Amino acid sequence: MAVSTDAILDAASRVLATNPGATLGDVARAAGISRTTLFTRYATRDELLRALADDALDRTDAAIAAAGLGDPARHPVEALADLTDVMMPLGSRLGYLLRERSLDADEGLSERWARIDRVVTDAVRRAQADSRVRPDLPALWVADAWFWLVVAAWEGIEAGRIAPLDGSRLVLSTLLDGAAAP
Repeated sequence: MAVSTDAILDAASRVLATNPGATLGDVARAAGISRTTLFTRYATRDELLRALADDALDRTDAAIAAAGLGDPARHPVEALADLTDVMMPLGSRLGYLLRERSLDADEGLSERWARIDRVVTDAVRRAQADSRVRPDLPALWVADAWFWLVVAAWEGIEAGRIAPLDGSRLVLSTLLDGAAAP
């Protein structure tokens, strides 16, 4: 039975999000394939990392479009809520993108990530203008917090510390209301 590219990239994102130093053998084991099969698809670690980054950016772009995050007519908090729901299962891919420093040197990937970051940051600025997000915090900080909260929720779900259906709610309530007592 052939393993799909999606299954290989999913396994790779899970392994590399939690262990950036994982070997290709570790990735192959997690995908349930031999190293030879993995090497047939990705001859080098760099090829696998690039494919994983492209896949993660493609999925994040699609999630942003589906949530209408860049639509100025859409309420930014509602769009962020929808984006959070869509991104929760992609937490390993997002965590990989945020942690894998070798990707920083790739100008194409850096430009794609910068565009995604701008869209999320612009939504935060719109939410700040609407008084739903604290205007005294830098929008870039709040956007970064959102990215890392999604990753933290995914990791909590994977570890069994958070119920899967609670992840999005926890991300948004922490982002919008903080951890202070009401």
